[in-house]
Amino acid sequence: MKTDQPAAGASPGLFRILGYSLPALPLAVMLIPVNAFLPFFYNDVVGISAALVGMILLYSRLLDVITDPLVGWMSDRTRIKFGRRRTWMFIGAPIFVFGAWMMFMPPEGAGAAHLFIATTTVFFGWTCIQIPYQAWGAETITNYDRRAVLSGMRETFTNLGIVGAASIPILAAMFFGHDSIDRFVMAMVGGAVMIAMPLAVLIASTSFPDRPAEKQISKQPQTGLLSRIRSAEFTRPFVLVLISYVCMGLAKGIQNAMTVYYATYVLKQPEVVGYVLFAAFSGVIIGTPLWVALSKTLGKHRSVAASLILAVAILMIFAVPLGPGQGWTFVVIEFFVGLAAAGYLVLPAAVIADAVDYDAVQKGRMRYGLHFASWSLMQKLVHAFAIGLALPVLAFFGFDDPAVSKDSLAPVIRMLYLVAPAPLYIIGAILFWQFPIDRKKHAEIRRIIEEDGLLEKSFRATG
Repeated sequence: MKTDQPAAGASPGLFRILGYSLPALPLAVMLIPVNAFLPFFYNDVVGISAALVGMILLYSRLLDVITDPLVGWMSDRTRIKFGRRRTWMFIGAPIFVFGAWMMFMPPEGAGAAHLFIATTTVFFGWTCIQIPYQAWGAETITNYDRRAVLSGMRETFTNLGIVGAASIPILAAMFFGHDSIDRFVMAMVGGAVMIAMPLAVLIASTSFPDRPAEKQISKQPQTGLLSRIRSAEFTRPFVLVLISYVCMGLAKGIQNAMTVYYATYVLKQPEVVGYVLFAAFSGVIIGTPLWVALSKTLGKHRSVAASLILAVAILMIFAVPLGPGQGWTFVVIEFFVGLAAAGYLVLPAAVIADAVDYDAVQKGRMRYGLHFASWSLMQKLVHAFAIGLALPVLAFFGFDDPAVSKDSLAPVIRMLYLVAPAPLYIIGAILFWQFPIDRKKHAEIRRIIEEDGLLEKSFRATG
């Protein structure tokens, strides 16, 4: 059966890009809002100890070390007429929905085993969707600037999902009288994502082109997954982006872990936490088209660097002096931080796609799935490590000691939230500025790819 889609490798129009971007919205619920809501909910409402909740969330994330490259590798090798990326998204959607049902709507008496099964299930479904999803967009749109548009649109929907999830506790308090993260609020989040995910995957699959199966012509010997990972030999541009993201991700992860502490013990207004998330990602949504437009002049990689420096400058100048009772001022500041940060949140995926093109010229084959699996895995591990770094530092200064006043630790929390991340952001900006592929170089890379037929070879080869 034919569908009204442009040929793969062509440049889909705006409405097809909109359709492609929809799955980013329910996927986003697994990001910052869940990291903020889930530990409190399972500890305070369900009744699992905080230490055990933390261990379960950490171990379920560590399983991604296996599942992320596995899904990327298998997605690269899938040969089904429906399309190798769409197929895996259809596999992942019901797994994701089932895991979300378990995670957000636990029965009375649910314990540690329930949480572990729920988180591993939902994260595996998330992986089956997200890794092929990112590779799908990168290999379908090959134009330097159009990739920035695609990345910007996808990340706009990501931030809409984050804002939507962050606003649910606010709406629940305003209209239903639920002023904490309780079962009602979590059921609202879960119900929304369980409906949105299958619909978004279906719309994206009927809107955006995916490569069909082609007959295998490669006579190369088959290699296993572990061999592929060991012999990946990623090129310098991709490694540079990964190292940059380690710095950026550590900084952002530390800030995410400290947000509630900062609002509670420095600003002494814990009620502003939801508004902080809402304001920051509203700023990101508004700032995304501005940074995408700027990237056409400045270049994608330099736009990322400029975004990092600007966001750090706003925080250091305006947020560092804040004290008790200035929570609403901080909400306003976070809106402008989000406006500035949009560039480094939305453009790196487009930069990675250019690095994969360079890799194809060097290695003779395009490996979108493997690269985006490595990128996704790095994101998850860096954020997990950031939480494991920030909280022990807080404990080292006596946060868990009953004899130590938590209010006396406000300078430590301020340092962790605002000061410590700044040099990491700056290092990330410097590294991104050094990324060697600009628009002119990318045009030459694409010319070589098309002349040598590397795109077609990558879809036909199975080794």
